[in-house]
Amino acid sequence: MNQITEIVDKQLKAYNLLDFETFSSCYHKNIASYDIESGSCLSHMCGESFFAHYEKKFKENTQIHCKVIQRMVYSNLVVDKEYITAFKGKNHHEMVIYLVEDELISKMWFTKEMEEEN
Repeated sequence: MNQITEIVDKQLKAYNLLDFETFSSCYHKNIASYDIESGSCLSHMCGESFFAHYEKKFKENTQIHCKVIQRMVYSNLVVDKEYITAFKGKNHHEMVIYLVEDELISKMWFTKEMEEEN
């Protein structure tokens, strides 16, 4: 495992444990999030709003779990296809790209929730 994947794996483990403090420590305080398809900034998922979003998400979805289905690593980018269960009572796949800089996740790109595959 390299330094780039270590921080992404650390945040994933904390996500699954609903450990907001450890999860938050994996991200740059000015984290920026974007929609993969449009490239537009997701303002509710940047900076302090990002941390508030996840704190609320963990409190409201106490059974949430994320499993990495596929991963590709290139330079300081980690591209994960993830399977999320028990989010708002549903399961879905999504693609997330993590940019790691100075040992923290500084930017993320998300797909919209993808339908569960049969």
